[in-house]
Amino acid sequence: MQRHVGLIGIAALAGLLVTAGHLDGHARAADEGLMCRQAVGREGILLLRKVATIHRTCEDRRLRAPTISCPQAADESRLVSACERTRSRVTGACSEGIPPQFVGECPAPCTASVTNANTLADCIVCVAEAAIGDFTKLVFPNPIEPGGVCGDGQTGTGEECDPPDDAACPGRCGAPGEPDACECQPVQSCRLVTQPPGTCSTSEDCPPAYTCADGQCEAGPCVVRADCPADGQCVHWGSSPDGMCVCRGCGPHDCPLGCRVGSIGGLLIINGCLCDTLDDCPPADDVCYQGVCS
Repeated sequence: MQRHVGLIGIAALAGLLVTAGHLDGHARAADEGLMCRQAVGREGILLLRKVATIHRTCEDRRLRAPTISCPQAADESRLVSACERTRSRVTGACSEGIPPQFVGECPAPCTASVTNANTLADCIVCVAEAAIGDFTKLVFPNPIEPGGVCGDGQTGTGEECDPPDDAACPGRCGAPGEPDACECQPVQSCRLVTQPPGTCSTSEDCPPAYTCADGQCEAGPCVVRADCPADGQCVHWGSSPDGMCVCRGCGPHDCPLGCRVGSIGGLLIINGCLCDTLDDCPPADDVCYQGVCS
């Protein structure tokens, strides 16, 4: 009996050796299919969150400045970058073909066929943008068209602003009945300064302790945000340990640890908040890499 079992085992082993290449091929296909499905789920959710955050950030600005449109040029650039990153990662993970679990047609309003990694990536991007676009319109309805006289809440002819319509100078519009009614008041805080570039024309446009330099409100050297007056950001250029306090220097997000230009191998790649962990980054960023959020 032992010899009989041994012969069976040898025959089975021989069969495995003969078909090992086929089995390994199937195993690889299964692994690649799993990697593809995992990548699609992971990157799809990340994209959905990123697109939602970009839209929300712009719409929050529009609530304070109703005359702007969303998304703005900077938002469009961030959306393109996010979508291209998703496309790259999905096509890379699904390069050997897409698993049969995925639909053959992209859901409406994205009606293209899904036949390979590229069309699957396009479908994911399209559905994410369409879904967030519809949801954004629901929760951030269009503002009332401007017009009228001082006191009607809408900036009209001859007015710089009309609270709450203060797009020209957010938070600095003189209230009706005051000497500076419907006119822009001096800046008191970096949080009320227009985003760079073009932050200021003269130093009078800047908060106390700041001066206007090349259109940007700037103050003395700093290491972290806490060193800056009037809610400014501490921006570091290159490897310099000393930064420059600027009004909202890293865009609309607060950077608790300051912000700087990040680089890899000496190549300039990104402006971002400094970070030790992802918890130091603003909601719109999902990576803390080499000490910079992105």
